[in-house]
Amino acid sequence: MMRGARRRRQVEQRREQGGFSTIAIAFVMLALTLPIVFIAEATLVAGRQATNNSLGQENLRAVDAAMSAVVGEIRLDESAVNVGCKGPASPSATFARPQARPTQGSVLNVEIQCSAHSVTATERVLDFVAVVDSGSGPLQRGKARVKYVDKLSASSSVEPGVEMLVCDWRLGEDTAALSNC
Repeated sequence: MMRGARRRRQVEQRREQGGFSTIAIAFVMLALTLPIVFIAEATLVAGRQATNNSLGQENLRAVDAAMSAVVGEIRLDESAVNVGCKGPASPSATFARPQARPTQGSVLNVEIQCSAHSVTATERVLDFVAVVDSGSGPLQRGKARVKYVDKLSASSSVEPGVEMLVCDWRLGEDTAALSNC
């Protein structure tokens, strides 16, 4: 009889301890899950920020490429000598330069607006503004001031763009005035 009573007490003790271990395991699982969730969320946010930064940099490279192309094109334009951006008698001009964006798989429509800052018999100082169509309206994404020397001296013959000096070159939403040459 004693044996039966002892067994009942052991079984009862086992039953009393069972719920505690389940609750303890649940708390341990909760304590381990919360940091994992926070780490995963932080990783996702960092990934989104990196992607947005990368796409923004790709857009700036497209604007830079468009401005470089127009600056090089105007440098050797004989009809623009003594005039400004484009000849004849056109001190300002707009150049459409759509740029491919490989990662985004699309084209960024960039317009480069050129205006004459000063024009003399030997040199031209031109201002360039890069405007991007953002869908909600045009946005300025770059600007530059470039000096072209078209004659080495007043008596020499015309040599368009024999020298070129980039006085200021800015990308992004910089609204400050351009530096003088």
